[in-house]
Amino acid sequence: MHFRLAAVVLVLCAELLVSAPAAACPDAPHRFEFFKLFAPALARSKDIWVYFPAGYDCGDRRYPVFVFNDGHDLFDWSPFAGEFEAALAAEFDTREGWYGTWRLAEQLDRAATEGRLPPMIVVGIASDDGRRSGDLVPVPWGGSSDSRGVDYASFVARTLVPAIDGRYRTVDDRRCRGIGGASLGGVSALQTGLAHGDAFGMALVFSPVIGDPAIADWLTTAWAFHPVTDTRFLVDFDDDFVGRRDRDWFVGLLEESRTGRQVTVVRTPGGRHWIDSWAERVVPALERLVGESCPGPR
Repeated sequence: MHFRLAAVVLVLCAELLVSAPAAACPDAPHRFEFFKLFAPALARSKDIWVYFPAGYDCGDRRYPVFVFNDGHDLFDWSPFAGEFEAALAAEFDTREGWYGTWRLAEQLDRAATEGRLPPMIVVGIASDDGRRSGDLVPVPWGGSSDSRGVDYASFVARTLVPAIDGRYRTVDDRRCRGIGGASLGGVSALQTGLAHGDAFGMALVFSPVIGDPAIADWLTTAWAFHPVTDTRFLVDFDDDFVGRRDRDWFVGLLEESRTGRQVTVVRTPGGRHWIDSWAERVVPALERLVGESCPGPR
């Protein structure tokens, strides 16, 4: 499949927005938009990537939305990197060659075509600005003395969600809106799902770093404190010593707290703390969450 992206300049929150024009219907493939969004809670801007499913521009349907932390790693840009400005294309090449991607766009296309997953809009919040360890964790921990996670979650729920709902054809219903992430991004997904259950009805968590004592203490309190209990959580642990240890601890927390939260705990056979593993696990997890909570466009 060939992709052609043309840049047009728009203004969103007084920042530069690079947008791909709609492809011809009815055979429009998936497409992307990129923009910078100022985060008042963080006093700086964040890079935002948006994936639109095939056919988005062909009608007036509204779509479920899933927001992911570490959005700079979600999509494989190589097939159309030549369409971007040279420095940005080189950055994509370096990133993919070193770390890889979740290959999420191609997987979502295939899952929607096969009827395993409803078409959806996916929003990725980039965190490759050198501040990830502080932005994604709500308390000082072993990897960072910063703790901007509460402010980051506020940005996601109070700034990003209204911006996405106001600009795109989303299903404006928390049951059809999810937050996800892996590793520290999984910790942030837990934080956001707990603190902002009024905005997110689903939370997808891969390989959360809950073995750190400070993060474990925070989660113990947060799990019992936040009042919204009908947000659906899927927490997928790695299949190794650390993953089994963290899973056992988390299951113990669930048994002790008895909050009535809707939680599915998974340990994927062969699951690793690595991007290729998350890429293999993400669509089956989304099938369980989105397919049951919000079955399709409206």
